[in-house]
Amino acid sequence: MVKSKFLELTEKKLALLSLFFFLTGAFFSKGFYHFDEHFQILEFARFKLFSTSPNELPWEFQMKMRSSLQPTLVIGLHKTLSLVNLENPFGVTFILRLFTALFSWVTFRWVLSTFKKEIPERWMKLVSIPLSFFFWLSVYNGVRFSSENWGGIFFALGVCAALRPKQNYPSEILTGVLLGISFLSRFQMGIMIFGLVSWLMLIRRVHLKNILCLGLGFSALVLLGFLLDHNFYGGWPITFWNYFEQNLINGKAAEFGVQPWYEYFKLVFIKLIPPFSIFFILGLLLFFWFYPRHVISFILIPFLLIHTFLGHKEARFLFPMIYFLPVVLGLGLSALSNRIILNRTTKRILNLFFWSFWIVNGCLLVVVISNPADKDTELYEAIYRAHPERLVFTQDNPYLRAGFNLKYYQLPGLEVIALNQLNEKEEPKKRTLIASLGLIGEVPRDKVLYRSAPDWIRNYNFNHWLDRTRLWVVFWQ
Repeated sequence: MVKSKFLELTEKKLALLSLFFFLTGAFFSKGFYHFDEHFQILEFARFKLFSTSPNELPWEFQMKMRSSLQPTLVIGLHKTLSLVNLENPFGVTFILRLFTALFSWVTFRWVLSTFKKEIPERWMKLVSIPLSFFFWLSVYNGVRFSSENWGGIFFALGVCAALRPKQNYPSEILTGVLLGISFLSRFQMGIMIFGLVSWLMLIRRVHLKNILCLGLGFSALVLLGFLLDHNFYGGWPITFWNYFEQNLINGKAAEFGVQPWYEYFKLVFIKLIPPFSIFFILGLLLFFWFYPRHVISFILIPFLLIHTFLGHKEARFLFPMIYFLPVVLGLGLSALSNRIILNRTTKRILNLFFWSFWIVNGCLLVVVISNPADKDTELYEAIYRAHPERLVFTQDNPYLRAGFNLKYYQLPGLEVIALNQLNEKEEPKKRTLIASLGLIGEVPRDKVLYRSAPDWIRNYNFNHWLDRTRLWVVFWQ
């Protein structure tokens, strides 16, 4: 009992400490991890806010295959802030990251609280608690206002609500609502929802009335999503069906690349920093082996199998699993430790491996909470706050990314033109900024508004790496 109370107190203190990392990450981690995080949420919202041409948006908009839930939240936040004259895209995205970070932190706490009785205290202290609150990927992903993260957050909350010891019909409806938000955030979460409902019916043997109440809450959210999509796109599109039809029946997803079935093993091994990534792969496989009837196994196994055999694969597609990793690894590795006996030398090697992981993780954690997710977002913010009337670019258009313009971060009315299109004789003098690549140290300091790297970096241009790096200098004409 004394040990349990001490562990609980330690968990609370570490959780409060970790809140600092989540909030710091929300402040500094500007921009996006993947272009979908920007173009299919923020640019969709801008379309409704400023009635721009749909031709400026990705093809998914014309196909009406993305839920409008998150873009609608962005629109609502813009309109709310405009009432007090605080509306600007960088303030809005900060608030979105801030609330997402808080949701993520609460989710990790609730998931750990829900399953901690199953995990031995030693493995709670060594694995589950630290990974919940201080794993660099948990924090980096936890602040992202992306479909993957929001889908993962609200599904994990739905699982915790479904496993509460005292269930009643309102709590079952709440579970369905949380799962509905998860589904509307990312339609692939339907696979996890199917796994959860299957476990509730087959293993827990929940009464049919409870399942129907869960379905009622879920259906209410799907209906809400239907109404939001009608308001957003016009007509009555069934976005989740359009998503399935375009990506699976028409094979649009395969156009972005097809990888072999084992690609996710390779991605996890590389992205989670080898050799430490072996720790995650092994722990996951051990969990499935030792706990095949566990609710998390019912959730993750079909999710992984379906994603494994779909042609197009990206690491971010697995991000919804992050909220269960601390529990999975804690249980999987503890089950293994109970079945093998290690000699002293092996224990020393494992201890060295363990502490090396947390040293590397600490360095990565500092990096991800103190740097923007997309470096060019700082450039966009500097231009926005300078209020120029015109931006002239000498080589690449800084707003052109992945074949589309980032209109969301542009100052309304800003004219963006190439240098060879500039004709001062035909136009009155305007407040003009010039954006150029590779002019570090060549522009007078008093004219510079923003630079991607300081002047002194030129002294370390070994093997001409600066010439191959996207470094911006923005200065007044």
